[in-house]
Amino acid sequence: MAEIFMEQMEEKILGLEDPLIATILHWFRYVDDIFVVTTATTRQIDKLLNLINSIHSNLKFTVELEVDNRLNFLDLSVTRLGSSLEFDIYRKPTFTDCVIGKSSNVPNNIKYASFHSMLHRLISIPLSLDNYLKELGKIHTIARNNGYTIGEINNLLLKKLRKQKREGVYARIPKDGNDNWRKLRYGNKDCIKIGNELRKVGIQPAFYNDRTIGNYLINNKPKIGKELKSGIYSIKCNDCDSTYVGMTQRALQTRISEHLKRPLSHVNQHMAEQGHSFTMDNVSLLHRGHKKWKLSCLEMLYIKEASKNNTVLLNGQLTPAYYSPLLQ
Repeated sequence: MAEIFMEQMEEKILGLEDPLIATILHWFRYVDDIFVVTTATTRQIDKLLNLINSIHSNLKFTVELEVDNRLNFLDLSVTRLGSSLEFDIYRKPTFTDCVIGKSSNVPNNIKYASFHSMLHRLISIPLSLDNYLKELGKIHTIARNNGYTIGEINNLLLKKLRKQKREGVYARIPKDGNDNWRKLRYGNKDCIKIGNELRKVGIQPAFYNDRTIGNYLINNKPKIGKELKSGIYSIKCNDCDSTYVGMTQRALQTRISEHLKRPLSHVNQHMAEQGHSFTMDNVSLLHRGHKKWKLSCLEMLYIKEASKNNTVLLNGQLTPAYYSPLLQ
């Protein structure tokens, strides 16, 4: 919606029959940041700004002028050399060279993502030779400071240059956009093998790592008791080793209450036959979650794990045969 609105604004602005609009030689926009090359004087630029701001009462632009023939725009530094423009890569003064380290336990495509971005920018922007070599040197420095080798970066650069050359000769085949994506937790390199198998059946894995900074930060919010959470749970008999493993998308206390009240539940039948009891004190939340398809898979895993440990299960559930290869 924002893009549609800005396009309409541009049409109105550039369609004005005003001498100030005629001073605009080039107009480049990215979202709401606009780079303008104009022949207007400083005084005329102020009038041009007022003209543009008069188009819509709720939209006000500000202006930043070049200093020493140079102006920073997004991640570019543009220098005016006579009638031509020279480009360089711009990084804010607050920029740090910290990227995902080589030793991080994440897939390689995530590790190298920042370098893919920097190298793509390097070969896509028409830099002078000096600026090209200067930027490549900065990328090498960032790589070294984060545990990567210069050889790795140069190999990525060569692959990108070859790809750029191929695309200049052969037309790109557009994707159909019907990819079926699924989140997949990344534990080690074996997950990559699983991802490759999923791709063969038309499923694109989106790897993620649950060891995020947020998980290690102190949370001062009031903690929710287990009885109000949902997920995979186990309830153990107060009088013997019998255990029930199940899942719920609702509050745990609601599900346990149903077990105790419904005559046909495995828990209630055990109470009636053995004269035993169950309470919330012997309920454990094994995995917190609320998505049904994910909980269904996890429930089978926990039941399988409990059966391996010779736990006396009340479930009476059998793991479907077609899932058995995945649970080995």
